[in-house]
Amino acid sequence: MARILGETEGLIKIISDVKTGVVLGAAIIGPRATELIGIFTLAVARCLSIQNLRETIFAHPTLSESITEAIK
Repeated sequence: MARILGETEGLIKIISDVKTGVVLGAAIIGPRATELIGIFTLAVARCLSIQNLRETIFAHPTLSESITEAIK
């Protein structure tokens, strides 16, 4: 999707607890970052783990697929 938009530069940084994998926060720089950060807001509010995010299906083609890439 980033290629379709012509905006392929960006960064997703995920901060998680080393022992539990629980997401503590995130930062996003790039196209439509304000739309993507909501996923991490939910993860922090519900104490979701990195594994929970790995198990989440993100539609193709969307920018949210970049979250899957960030947690590999």
